[in-house]
Amino acid sequence: MAVLYRTSPGKLFQVFILIVMLLIMIGLLSHDALGGADMSDRSIAVADQNNLNRNKLNKEYEQKIEAIRNEIKKTGQDMEWLSQKIKQMEAFHTHIPQKMHDSIALKKAKIAALEKNQKSLENLLGTWPVPGKPVSIEQVEHGLEKAGLSDWMEFIGRGTATTIGLVNSLPILFASGSADIPEEYQVFLKTLADFIKAYDVRVIVDGYADTDPIHTGQYPSNFSLGSARALSVVHLFEKHGVHPSVFQVGTTGEYRFRAGKPSQMKAVERHVKITILFRS
Repeated sequence: MAVLYRTSPGKLFQVFILIVMLLIMIGLLSHDALGGADMSDRSIAVADQNNLNRNKLNKEYEQKIEAIRNEIKKTGQDMEWLSQKIKQMEAFHTHIPQKMHDSIALKKAKIAALEKNQKSLENLLGTWPVPGKPVSIEQVEHGLEKAGLSDWMEFIGRGTATTIGLVNSLPILFASGSADIPEEYQVFLKTLADFIKAYDVRVIVDGYADTDPIHTGQYPSNFSLGSARALSVVHLFEKHGVHPSVFQVGTTGEYRFRAGKPSQMKAVERHVKITILFRS
């Protein structure tokens, strides 16, 4: 004999609501996973484009350096010819026009200026890591430990991402309404700049502001303030020898990506996020 159990309408409604919530959660998780994959693909595309730009710049630098070397060689030959001419005239006790001595002095100054320009270009060329040289997570981790940055930086999606990534785990905070980098972060940022120069990287710097609106001549909006904070970090990196083409600067002002919510502590919202992507 079959026994039929009755379920009250209230319980059916609760079960229905529970099923709907589960479906929504599954959809959100799938969206985040796809979004993460999209971000990873975009990061790889950005890194690849950056490598192309680097190679192009490297070739331009090499061409300029070669042209300078040729000019130094030619100027040196001209100066040597003049020097020999003066020696011959001295041997025959011939009057030597002052303009010949002046010409040698000018050529020496020209060579010095060319050599200085050549060294500057070689230094720029030297800031590039070896194009296309891959690294492993272990190599990056060892580099962080050696530089004393392990407490400051952490891996993104370690073990799952196709691109090796780092993000600052300790926040870089700013005073209200200011884009000046506080003194306590100067040593860290210099050390990080020296660290990333050894690798083939793309550096994404995002600046943020708190929810208090700002309307000044210098910062007409929270977006401009957030951007200024990001650029302050980029300029400091450039000062310490990191080439500007490795950077991508962004801001969402007082807002956050996706469903991120502002913190209850405004001091924490005034920060910069540094994301480093390695060619792996």
